Amino acid sequence: MTHIPGFEEGGREPRFDRDAAIGYQGELYLDNLIQSLKDGTVEVKTDERASVTGNCYFEYCCRLSDGWQPSGIASTESALWLHVIARRIGLVLPVDLLRPVCRVARGEGRKIRGGTDGGNPTMGVVLPLHLLLGRLITEARQRNGT
Repeated sequence: MTHIPGFEEGGREPRFDRDAAIGYQGELYLDNLIQSLKDGTVEVKTDERASVTGNCYFEYCCRLSDGWQPSGIASTESALWLHVIARRIGLVLPVDLLRPVCRVARGEGRKIRGGTDGGNPTMGVVLPLHLLLGRLITEARQRNGT
């Protein structure tokens, strides 16, 4: 077994203060999520096809009677986006990280015309789940300087 300096046998960080600080950050994130749910400031989207295709669709415009208008990720005022997959899995995504990831995907040509389930055609980007998560992690690390 490889020894990693700073970690005891089994891979646990032995310093309680470090473990506690990391755990506390997770608790703060959960508190923020709960408060956002209470305030109604979470954008919730259900992506029925994601569980079949492995891709997530993020709408950015919708055609209304007066033409294409920003919608979805382009217009939400929420700080958090809850992307529901397979009716039981929810990805909580910070909008400030998701928007630039979607912009890049759009520039890469990952845009498609969505369905008209809601009555109006939409446009959006499609990202494979693994690529979405990888890019969100990269974006978060760049902002955190890690």
